[in-house]
Amino acid sequence: FKFIHVLRDGRDVAFSKNQSPVNKFFDLVNPEANNMRLDAEEVPCEICAMQLWNDFNVQAHNWLKERKKRDKERDSTDPVKSRFDYATVRVEDTMSDDISVRFNTFKSLATLIGSPLTDDEICCVAKKERNIKIGNTAETIQKHEVYGKWKKKIKSNTKLSKDLHDIGSEALQLFGYEPFTASLDDKKERGGYICSEGW
Repeated sequence: FKFIHVLRDGRDVAFSKNQSPVNKFFDLVNPEANNMRLDAEEVPCEICAMQLWNDFNVQAHNWLKERKKRDKERDSTDPVKSRFDYATVRVEDTMSDDISVRFNTFKSLATLIGSPLTDDEICCVAKKERNIKIGNTAETIQKHEVYGKWKKKIKSNTKLSKDLHDIGSEALQLFGYEPFTASLDDKKERGGYICSEGW
């Protein structure tokens, strides 16, 4: 069983137009916060979204990590029998301006699922156009319109910035968003292959 935990920066999630997860689940998973949400000015929707993002992703990560550990311990006599594995991928890494970050992200995923793709083929995937296609239309948007937009939103609101970072600090650190780390991939089996923009 292979599980890919795909993340988007919680700060962008907090400012997403789609707040249906907050509307559907926040009060359910945070009943003690119910009273706080009655005053929308006291607890902005963005804070609730960040809390939900933090809680869901940290819990998922901890469960996956523990499940993988138990599976390895159970099958320690025969590591090949260990059937559970997972990887965490930041969606921003698949769109990074740094080709080595994109390559390492796709290489990590290919390794996880046992893909037969060569490094050259994975490099070709990493070099593909990084505009985002919307549905079945021909319309595309640039990555800067989707990723990192939170920076503008909190630029002049230091209280909201502090509150977002405080409430999401565990996941922001765990997943390398704050302080930022270049790659979540802790495996070092990349060898000497260098994927570059040029051919």
